[in-house]
Amino acid sequence: MKISGKNWENKSARADLQSSSESRKGTEKGSEVGLLATGSIRARWETAQRWYEAELVLDLLGDWVLMRRWGSKASRQYGELSHVVEGEVEGKQFIERIHLVRLRRKPAYWRIY
Repeated sequence: MKISGKNWENKSARADLQSSSESRKGTEKGSEVGLLATGSIRARWETAQRWYEAELVLDLLGDWVLMRRWGSKASRQYGELSHVVEGEVEGKQFIERIHLVRLRRKPAYWRIY
């Protein structure tokens, strides 16, 4: 990125990003949850009329928060609920439990990402 003619780089941040992405290789299979570059973990399920989303984020205080959102595709109305979880591992387990519940619903929700 160029700012006022100088090339500003944060080499340590880039190295951290590369090492964290290398450590996550091979985890993107089946219903496993992947970490985005922003530091959040996101999953979305849909039916023909409804959608459901779960996002695990690290807030400014350093707490892991699981945000759940759901709604209708036909209207702009939606619901939202947030849970503070103990850590990233517990948050991923929570998302996996949500995935199993979404599959058991009739009609079943299909995993989008």
